[in-house]
Amino acid sequence: MYPPSFDLTVARSVAEAVDALAEGGEDARILAGGQSLIPMLKLRFAAPSLLVDINEIPGLDVLERTNGHLRIGATARHADIVASDLPGGAVASAAPWISDPLVRNRGTVCGSVAHCDPEGDWNSVLLATGATVVATGPGGERSIDIGDFVVDFFTNSLAPGEMVTEVHVPVPSGASGGAYMKLERKVGDYATVGVATHLELGGD
Repeated sequence: MYPPSFDLTVARSVAEAVDALAEGGEDARILAGGQSLIPMLKLRFAAPSLLVDINEIPGLDVLERTNGHLRIGATARHADIVASDLPGGAVASAAPWISDPLVRNRGTVCGSVAHCDPEGDWNSVLLATGATVVATGPGGERSIDIGDFVVDFFTNSLAPGEMVTEVHVPVPSGASGGAYMKLERKVGDYATVGVATHLELGGD
């Protein structure tokens, strides 16, 4: 099927993206990797009148360790996680399980998190690791615990006009480990069951 018609705005800064979201209201959606949104458009499960492309915003592809956590920017791809030696534990374990190489090369971690698909891989990993979602909107920037961010199936706690700009995953200071595994009907499919574990060892 063909998607319904929509307008496209290419934002050059987070401020431009937030302004466009505010102008578009409930009918505006963020476009990063598009691996969840575009299929929904084609099936007409979603019909936004405005897409705000954030791929040209400098710095949103950040992937770095700083201030005790791993920063994953809104346009950082699944493949960036696979290729990097910065992530560890459950985060590093989950990335190769994401769909197939085509999806990993285009899809974003933050987009998957914001989509809140119960069959997705990332949210269980972020819950296990105690991650935080950073959202930016008309009122500025705020941090949301992942347990508060995921409200229900395909529903997050973003306020009108807000967008996810980063995900912060705590980096343990001591010995730690973690893993992610899923049961899938075929290779690259959504998880029928996905399990993430995270363990930190005390000084004793």
